[in-house]
Amino acid sequence: PVRQALGWRKPRAGWPGTASAFTHAGISGGRLWVDPDAGFAFAFLTNLWQAPEEPALAVLEEIYRANA
Repeated sequence: PVRQALGWRKPRAGWPGTASAFTHAGISGGRLWVDPDAGFAFAFLTNLWQAPEEPALAVLEEIYRANA
């Protein structure tokens, strides 16, 4: 189920992040990810219309691994 309010969304099951993480994505593939518990925010920018979410999430997973 999607948990969204005012444009912000909680991560889906299987996505990286802590319980306090929240995200917003756009149709052109950009994503803003904020995780207060992990102590960082992540911005992934692209201009590919209807871009898949997998590239941004793959980079995000690497950031979590690097911060572990």
